[in-house]
Amino acid sequence: AGDLSELDAREQRLFRYAEQASKAARDLTDEQVAALREDYGDDKLVGLVLLTAYANFQDRLVLALAIPVEETGPLAPIELQFAPA
Repeated sequence: AGDLSELDAREQRLFRYAEQASKAARDLTDEQVAALREDYGDDKLVGLVLLTAYANFQDRLVLALAIPVEETGPLAPIELQFAPA
């Protein structure tokens, strides 16, 4: 819900997809998904859909459970590295 004018058209489509998938996924069109597929390819599109869906699930779960933020603020992300293999 910010100013997307600084982003290129491809990135704007990505942000608009994520916002619409979060607010009213039922209104997404085949054309919107086809444009993202053309922009990012099948593998990245699947990842985008999965991450958006999981983030929305997690957000709704946290809100439903009314989980409070830690007294010292949100915890920092865990630093981790994957083995090259």
